Amino acid sequence: MKRQVLVKTGSGFPESVVREFDNERQALCGACKGVGWICGETGPAHLCRACGASGVVDLCPHCGEQWRKDGHFCQESVKERQDLVVKKFQTAWTKAPEHITLDEARTRFEALYDVLVDEVVDVECLDSWLEEAYRSPDPILLYGTTVRKLQLDAAVIVQTACEDLYELEADTIDGQAVEELQTFLDEWCARHARGVRTYVMDPNVAVDVPPCTEEGWNSDRDCPACAVFKQKGLVV
Repeated sequence: MKRQVLVKTGSGFPESVVREFDNERQALCGACKGVGWICGETGPAHLCRACGASGVVDLCPHCGEQWRKDGHFCQESVKERQDLVVKKFQTAWTKAPEHITLDEARTRFEALYDVLVDEVVDVECLDSWLEEAYRSPDPILLYGTTVRKLQLDAAVIVQTACEDLYELEADTIDGQAVEELQTFLDEWCARHARGVRTYVMDPNVAVDVPPCTEEGWNSDRDCPACAVFKQKGLVV
């Protein structure tokens, strides 16, 4: 049931305003005392930004403090937002069209992508990376990657180089000449740009990380990989 409060404004017009609370986690704004505007000592009154001139603010369900629209940072609220993000990513990972084993991922990909950390993991460093990942309270959500290498397009280069020349000058260069340039560019990239590449997450291929088998893991809780496998019914 909605509550109503009569607030004295302290000014001649209006003398008071009625504020209405939709639920128990609302209160009068601490900045304007529920009035909706703030009277300056030397200047004119201005609308209260803390409550959007409504005079009513939401309270944090965890700490009971006024909820800040620019970000609320009590420990419980931060954890709640982080958990929502993790759940969102975990749901998308579970619904990936293809799930492969970690061993298959080692042979199929040069690198994997950790979606929670936004990090590319070289498969050659995967074992040491997993040692740290198993100790995280978050689930391990890995995806396969696609590789983008440096490619130079001869037709685009010719067209761009002719932009400041007379109109249709690019058309005077025949297709065979463009193909000859493309062959040179491909050979140049193969010789000088072999290490120039970017790994991009492939959302269609998720990697199932096996439960950790390390002795001495805290027996009070499962490692994050175990928890993910239990949810999917994959624990062996």
